[in-house]
Amino acid sequence: MRLAIWILVMILLVATVNALGVTPGRIALNFEPNAEHTATLKIVNSDKKAMEIAITSEGELSKYIEFNETRFKLNENELERYISYKFLLPDRFDKPGLKEGKVVISQLPEKNNGELVIGALVSVVSQLRVQVPYPDKYAEADFNVDINGNE
Repeated sequence: MRLAIWILVMILLVATVNALGVTPGRIALNFEPNAEHTATLKIVNSDKKAMEIAITSEGELSKYIEFNETRFKLNENELERYISYKFLLPDRFDKPGLKEGKVVISQLPEKNNGELVIGALVSVVSQLRVQVPYPDKYAEADFNVDINGNE
């Protein structure tokens, strides 16, 4: 009985989920000291629904990310909107390796005038990855595949 109720609730929630997307899903860079980059993201509103959007950053690289705007409204007739953000890398990191940050685009809840509402809000993420090289250490590899099976 409980399983049937949970399945029904999930079906109802899935029917009300709005489609929100972001592209590119990941930006990958090699570290350059004090490098300044500008990235452009496309936010997709495939449901053609008016909604308010909030943009935040998370992760190790979040302190280097700067947004021009952090909240805005998408109209019903806006299928997509482009946003850009800047990130200024430091002169060095304490440790080498992969550093990650996330740009989180979230749909904000609608005003409900005191009514009880059960629903789901959508958030999508675009990753920012910076590879900090290991000093004086690197590996070279050669990978050969014989599709004929001779070797």
